[in-house]
Amino acid sequence: MKKCRSFLLGVLVTAIVFCLAIPAIAAGGTVTWDSVFVGAKIVIDGESLQPRDVNGNPVDAVIYKGTTYLPVRAIANAMGMSVDWDQSTRTVYLTTGEGEEPGPAEARSNAEISEAAMENFLRKAEAGNYTIAGEEIKGSVCSEDLVIYFRPIRYDDVDYDGFAVMTVNGNETFLGWLGEDGITNLSFVAQGKAQDLAADGAEIQNFNTKLPEYWLEVTDGNIWDLFYNDVDEPLRFVSNADEVKALVQLYGNIGDMAMSRMQEVYLELDAEDPSCAHLRTSFSEGYPNLADVDILITFGEAESDPRAEAWMKDPDRAYPEARTEWGVDEINLNAVFLPEYGPIAVPFPDFATYAFTLDVNAVLEEDVIRVLDTKATEADMQAYAAKLLEKGFTAATDEDGNPCYRLLLREAYQCYSAVYLTYDDGVELLAKKYYEFPQYSGLEEINGQLTAAGFTALPEKSGMSDFTGLDRANEMTESWLYFFDYDLGLYVDFKYTDRAAAEEYVQSYVASLTGFKPDHEGEDEDYEEAEDYLGAEEAKKFAALQDEDVFYRSETKEGQKTFKYRFNEDGETVSFLFKAEDYVAPEELKTLLAEAGYPEIGLEAYSSCRDFRMFRKTMYGQDLLMDLALSLNFGTPAEAEAFLDQYITFIRDENDFEILNPANIDMDKQVAYGKEADGKLLVFGLNYTPETTLASIEFRILEPED
Repeated sequence: MKKCRSFLLGVLVTAIVFCLAIPAIAAGGTVTWDSVFVGAKIVIDGESLQPRDVNGNPVDAVIYKGTTYLPVRAIANAMGMSVDWDQSTRTVYLTTGEGEEPGPAEARSNAEISEAAMENFLRKAEAGNYTIAGEEIKGSVCSEDLVIYFRPIRYDDVDYDGFAVMTVNGNETFLGWLGEDGITNLSFVAQGKAQDLAADGAEIQNFNTKLPEYWLEVTDGNIWDLFYNDVDEPLRFVSNADEVKALVQLYGNIGDMAMSRMQEVYLELDAEDPSCAHLRTSFSEGYPNLADVDILITFGEAESDPRAEAWMKDPDRAYPEARTEWGVDEINLNAVFLPEYGPIAVPFPDFATYAFTLDVNAVLEEDVIRVLDTKATEADMQAYAAKLLEKGFTAATDEDGNPCYRLLLREAYQCYSAVYLTYDDGVELLAKKYYEFPQYSGLEEINGQLTAAGFTALPEKSGMSDFTGLDRANEMTESWLYFFDYDLGLYVDFKYTDRAAAEEYVQSYVASLTGFKPDHEGEDEDYEEAEDYLGAEEAKKFAALQDEDVFYRSETKEGQKTFKYRFNEDGETVSFLFKAEDYVAPEELKTLLAEAGYPEIGLEAYSSCRDFRMFRKTMYGQDLLMDLALSLNFGTPAEAEAFLDQYITFIRDENDFEILNPANIDMDKQVAYGKEADGKLLVFGLNYTPETTLASIEFRILEPED
């Protein structure tokens, strides 16, 4: 059951909606129906009734998934019953009048009206059968199985009226373009209902579908995390939330540049139980001037399309062709395993059918490849396992006892591809990186690694025992955005018997770290990735490190070292993290620049120099002769500006460097200068924000063909 359903069911009483079967028998008369749709007629003892709320506004009866919901107050009052609401117990009390005339309906507070209105709006949205109409885009939710986006678009020199998201065979959802000859360019979306997938904001054909139900998905059912309202305007709700603005952006056809100028969004309902609603917003002043946006949401009689309905009803409907290669998904494989390694790390499965899907969210959020094909069989899975073995994979068992297949990708970093195969109403393939990490046991082995990297050795002390270590430097080097060069990424875990003695031990060690200072900024690392390599239990110890607020840093121009510790929740272990990163040393930097032909400058202000050639090679396939990035930290903004102005003048006027467009040489810098020398292009790039003390410069040498 979706989150929004559980939310609505929990508040139906608050919304003052009562469920009756068809036909329904109640005290005072028989309720019959002429038809079953929103706005149906209600007849009580032969008299037609138009239910109204306490303010006299019409209230609809609705049928939701075979169950009919009636407004309890209006029905009860019409049959001579009084209605009372107990907020403390969330109970509705219905009392017969023993023949007495019903009194006037009690007025409710604006807060109660707001809550009822919002809940009715969400209930109707989830039930389906509504349209969202912007100036150029209209979304039509015909049912849970059919959602249509009407948006004129030209694709491959063919004009389309939009596309339909359609569910057939119970739970298979497809996308098809609405063309002159019917549904064309079919593609499989995923398992699930069309409305649910659209409500989740699924990206379909580079089009981020959005429905109001999405608001409840992202708030775990609490819509008030996104909206608030003034008690004086109970039917007007206000939001500054990105999730609400995203829906307005889609149906308002608003570009990304304009989003920064979008002001608050107003959801305005026309009644407590609305037949329509408006999403309105405006934009702050700027260029270009942007018109206000008014998006209309109308419930009932959603616009369908005969082309979509014909395809869904056709017993001989055509399906998309089966996949035969990774195609555009290769970029996702390379994002996990690094460029050029993706297709090697995960050979394309021969069992692929039209239902073959890759979960892009798993790539972005978990850094793994997750593929599902609900049409594939166990025999298909076994055939793919045999293919992996033919490709050089070996059968293995991970630290948690799960079978997998591994292939060594980069020996220098001991990086493997690990592929897991499971079958459950289809074949699921999971692939991720796996590293063979050096492991150490006892202080002697651990201290050998620490002292070699320039850390103080850990002392022996009574009550501190079972020292173990794991060095993840290879993974850190390959996982960081710019491929920083780590010599050490050592996790150390040990046990203690007395907490006070352990705290004294830790503080004594901190005091022994020469040149280290506390750093309160912390580090944003995903230590939970350790579970991939250590197993769930061991990973918990290392994952605990990520919440420590204070760690210690020592930085010179040769490199930086960091130390971090944490007392784990088990009450008996402490975890340490030691990291050592190498920089390009000052003398090496001076020699490299001189040999390359760069003008000599005083670089006393620089704090670090990193070699980015590995980053460029791995991410972009560029073989650069040099790519050195320097961070500079000056005493004052005046000192920074004076130095940078002096150096730019020096290379431009005295050394014949010419200004370049940084984009033309794929350099992420504000300004760039270049000079040809000995058949090579010497490039200098600069980033600096005025009135600050920080700057970055980059020295890059390109081959002539670049």
